[in-house]
Amino acid sequence: RKPKQYPWRSLLILVLAILFGSFGYWWWHLQRQTSLANAIEPSICCIADVAGIPQGKFNYTAEKGGIWDYVWQQKNLVAKNITLNTKLAAKTPQFKLKYQPQTSTESAIARVKEEQADFAIVNSLTDIDSSLTSDTFAYDGLTFFVAFSQDRRNQDLLDSLKGKISLEQLRQLYTGKITNWQQLGGADLPVKLYIPNSDSAIVLFEEQVLIDRSQVEAFRHLLNTDKLDEQQITRRPILSMLRQILPEYENEHVGSIGFASLARVFNQCSVYPLAIESDRGKSFQPILQSNLEPIEPKLDLCREKGSYIRDRQIFQTNSYPLTYPLSIVYPRDNRQIPAGEKFAEMLKTDEAQKLLSKAGLIPLHN
Repeated sequence: RKPKQYPWRSLLILVLAILFGSFGYWWWHLQRQTSLANAIEPSICCIADVAGIPQGKFNYTAEKGGIWDYVWQQKNLVAKNITLNTKLAAKTPQFKLKYQPQTSTESAIARVKEEQADFAIVNSLTDIDSSLTSDTFAYDGLTFFVAFSQDRRNQDLLDSLKGKISLEQLRQLYTGKITNWQQLGGADLPVKLYIPNSDSAIVLFEEQVLIDRSQVEAFRHLLNTDKLDEQQITRRPILSMLRQILPEYENEHVGSIGFASLARVFNQCSVYPLAIESDRGKSFQPILQSNLEPIEPKLDLCREKGSYIRDRQIFQTNSYPLTYPLSIVYPRDNRQIPAGEKFAEMLKTDEAQKLLSKAGLIPLHN
């Protein structure tokens, strides 16, 4: 007598096998993806631990007047009477760098392509040629500021703005649609517009704030106009800009606004860095008090100098709308000595990241 056959049992077993097999695969795949996502490239402690640093003399470049130009050569940022250049050179005496600044980021990159420089440091979002590669080692961001007056009775502009400004308001200001702060609910003060003497900072402003071609054209028109009946934009070196805005506010009753790298503005108490409100309506203040709360207009930045910090997280997560990376650009050609690649490795060590933070940049990781 033949036993009864139940074909549905075989089918059920087959279906269950397929389901469990699929579940097992996707569980493994998910775990693997999660593991990869959470994997953090092991950091190197010290510059001396970087393997294969080449010996010899190497040329590199960056934009003259850009943030790296300042960070690399300015004394007293990383140590008293010491530049970052001097500090790093002492760590790798056989790796000699000759800095040759160029008039623009584009010129700096061109020098690398023409093999006139071993690598370039750029502070922009510029696309690069396929023959080159880039390696990010720190962050920075643009910040907009108005005068911060010690006279608490003379705070109409800052108080009326509530310590912040939106990207849309910046577009209206820098395209000539707003010429008096009354138009934004502030005091009856004429607007004076400043921009820094840095081509890459202006390009970043156009890319991150203006965006639209017509707005860029309107901005450039104001930048180049000499008509007295039109709003004008004044281009100045950052230090000169910072020194002029407060006297203009207190003595000439002019409401000036300017922008620059946060690294250049941090710890300057004659101006107040405004929180930036994104197009989605969320505000980001790049500077925090010691209690990790954002600074606000009632805080005396001069009296509290040294007690506030930069909000690293909003830069590292690219939440701050005006964040940009600092990167080393170098050839992909493996036949060349990897000067740029190794300098990037040096700058990403824990030791160098601390130095970059002292110099005013945002490190890759906390």
